[in-house]
Amino acid sequence: MRFPTLEIVRKKKRTRSGGLVEVAKTRAFSVSLLGYLTADELWEGGRFDNLVRPVWIACFGTDQESRVFFANFRSGYKAKTPSARFQLPKKALYRWSTQEVPGGVISVGYLAKLVELEPGVTMEEAVRFVLAPPRWWIEQQARELEDEFGEEAHEVAHAALFAAYLERRTPLPLIRDLRFHLQLYRSALETDWLHEPSGYDTNRGICFAAQFSASGLDSPLACYVSHAELGEFLRQQTYQFHQENLHHGTSRIPTNRWLLPDADPATLQLHFDFAMAGG
Repeated sequence: MRFPTLEIVRKKKRTRSGGLVEVAKTRAFSVSLLGYLTADELWEGGRFDNLVRPVWIACFGTDQESRVFFANFRSGYKAKTPSARFQLPKKALYRWSTQEVPGGVISVGYLAKLVELEPGVTMEEAVRFVLAPPRWWIEQQARELEDEFGEEAHEVAHAALFAAYLERRTPLPLIRDLRFHLQLYRSALETDWLHEPSGYDTNRGICFAAQFSASGLDSPLACYVSHAELGEFLRQQTYQFHQENLHHGTSRIPTNRWLLPDADPATLQLHFDFAMAGG
C-alpha cells in the first residue's frame, strides 16, 4: 500500500526597511500518513474551517523526520496531503506513542477521552466514545469464547467491549452476562446513535476512517447518545433480557460472566496503541 506524504511548510518572513515584507526562507517537514480517524461531532475541537482534526492518527518517518515534524504539528501548525489539510488543536489532550520499525518510527496520537476505555473525565452531558480495538485482541477473545458461542464468538467479543465502554460512561448498571452484551450490541447497531464510518472524505459525517485497514485496528464505531436516551434503551434491553431468560431459569443469568471486570487490566489491554495493534 502506498501512503501519502503529510507535509508542514513554514515560511519565515523578513521585514525590510520601508515596511515591505518578503519571504526569507521556506522550510518543509514531512512524514508518511499511515491512517487517521475523525469523529467530528463527538468533541468540541472537531470540524473547523475544512480542516481534518483527527481523533486518531498514525505516521511513519525516520527518527529525525518524525521528531521535527511532530514538534511542529503538535504546536498547532497545519499539515497537508494532496487532498486535505490537517491540524491538531493546541488545547486538545492527545496521547502519543512511538514504535521503532525498520527504517524509522511509527508515531501514533489519539484523543484519550474518546478512544481509551477509561475516559479519565467527569461524567459529561452525553455518552461519547470511539470503539476500534486491535484486531489481535478481538481474535484472542474470540478463541476463548468459541467453545460456547461458536460462530458468534467474534461478535460477542465486540459486544463485551462495547458494554465495557458504556459501563465506564454511565452511572446505570449493566447486567454482567455476555448474552446480554450481545443483545445490547446488536440492538445498538440498529439505533441512530451508533455510527459506522462514512465512505466519503468530502462528507465525513459522524465518523470517517482513512487507510484504516493497514493499522491493525478493527473497523471503528462512534457512539454519541444522551444519558436520557441511553437510560431508556438500557431499561428496555434489561427488561427484554430478563423476560426471555426467566423462561429458562435463573441459571441463564450468571453473575460472573463479565469479560472485562477490572478497570486497570482492561485499560492496559485495550490501550489504543499502534505498537500493540501491529504486534
